[in-house]
Amino acid sequence: MSYYVIGVGGSGARCVEALIHLCAAGLAPKKVDNIKFVMVDPDTANSSWTRTAEIAKTYSDLREAPKGACDFQRLAIERLGSVWSPFAESRLELQKLEQLFNYPALPSESRCLFDLLYTPEQRIAKLDIGFRGRPSIGAAIFGATLDMARVEPWNGLVANVGAATAGGERVWVFILGSLFGGTGASGLPTIARLLASAPSVTRANMAIGGAFLLPYFQFTVPSNPGHAVYADSLAFPRQTRQALEYYGLMASDYNRIYAIGVDQPISQKTFSVGGSDQVNRAHVVELLAALAAMDFFATGVPGTPAAGQCAVIAREEPGEFTWADVPDIHWQDNGARTHTLQSREKIGQLARMAFAYLKLFYPHLKQALRDPKSTAQTPWYVDLIKDHGVDLNQKPVEDSLSACAKLSAAFLRWLQELHTDTSSLQVRLADVQAFGDLTNVRGDPGVLDESRFPKLVEGWKDRSLTDVWRLMCARRDRGPVPKVSGLGYFFKALYELCG
Repeated sequence: MSYYVIGVGGSGARCVEALIHLCAAGLAPKKVDNIKFVMVDPDTANSSWTRTAEIAKTYSDLREAPKGACDFQRLAIERLGSVWSPFAESRLELQKLEQLFNYPALPSESRCLFDLLYTPEQRIAKLDIGFRGRPSIGAAIFGATLDMARVEPWNGLVANVGAATAGGERVWVFILGSLFGGTGASGLPTIARLLASAPSVTRANMAIGGAFLLPYFQFTVPSNPGHAVYADSLAFPRQTRQALEYYGLMASDYNRIYAIGVDQPISQKTFSVGGSDQVNRAHVVELLAALAAMDFFATGVPGTPAAGQCAVIAREEPGEFTWADVPDIHWQDNGARTHTLQSREKIGQLARMAFAYLKLFYPHLKQALRDPKSTAQTPWYVDLIKDHGVDLNQKPVEDSLSACAKLSAAFLRWLQELHTDTSSLQVRLADVQAFGDLTNVRGDPGVLDESRFPKLVEGWKDRSLTDVWRLMCARRDRGPVPKVSGLGYFFKALYELCG
């Protein structure tokens, strides 16, 4: 079985970031052992994709470390290529709509249609920073440039899916993006349609699912936005309604869609047309979209959709978002036994491990690098690291310890950002007051408030950080443990004691 994720646009990028955090937290069904993902955006400088690619690399680097046979390092994530843009290097000169379609050479009837569909400003706007919230522009661009047969990474993806489905293997593809912008709204139908109709793909063995993000943020456009064509959040509701009507009227290529939004979108502090200065904080809608992907991998049924399914979700109480609103993941093994992965339990476990590692254990390991005598008699260091032949001075070991710190800091920052929307939605998933300013947490663990550790995520054992240290010192994993090696003994012990 194979599993693919396609993130479209900036919202898609942040959903993929959330998915990577859920993979690290162990929220993927056990039957899923590898996820390959594709990133799609004409705005390749979008900071959301830069951040997601960085986290994906850090996760992969850590997973390449000696394994700890635990959920924290179990699932492989593979990125297929860099961010795919319809304006590849060979098309750098064609980043305007009228240039891409060679407007002057079109027959007069086609030019009249072109003029009817697009304003003069839209025809000449540079689109390398996105489709400016215009799905009509994006649909035309994707239709003209997205060649599944000849363009990477699409030809490789289609070849792999085609070979797998032709051989009887089942494949799941999940596409994430917004319905209210330009890139997501135009990419969601186009990519699904091209995948479903690819000649080499056996549709009966492929399931296509999608997270359709409804408006969940807004912004104020300044009096001088600096561009003639730009996204306007006042148009988001209208564009979303039109998109939903399209999916209601047309035959869908999706086996199941998940419609996810909020009743009161958050207000972004800054306005940006696109590029590296477009910075959006993480949001619970993206968390739910990532959980939707996990649910689809667990329960989606391959085959041509007779009637597309639409999944929706609601909050228990208005104005707040708690663990009661976060779905768990239910999946069946080959023996038809049902298993449940509890979201609060798994996310809480990773949050505690990240906190403990950054606050207590990573500083001691760095001190051991500078002064080996400082930890020579520390029981957990001797039993879980030294006695397993781990040399902290070896570069791969240093890199693994650093990758764990980077991933831990990124996860806590993401969890903290989920709570920043206090104006329209009170998010109550974790005690983010414990995190302080995470800007330099790897260099200054003092920003983490140790006294808040026991209640970091509700529903735990009320275990203090000192308790975790004591239990680590009492841990004995001396004999060979299947699928565990080297530094993996340390990671496995810390992860399990935080669960």
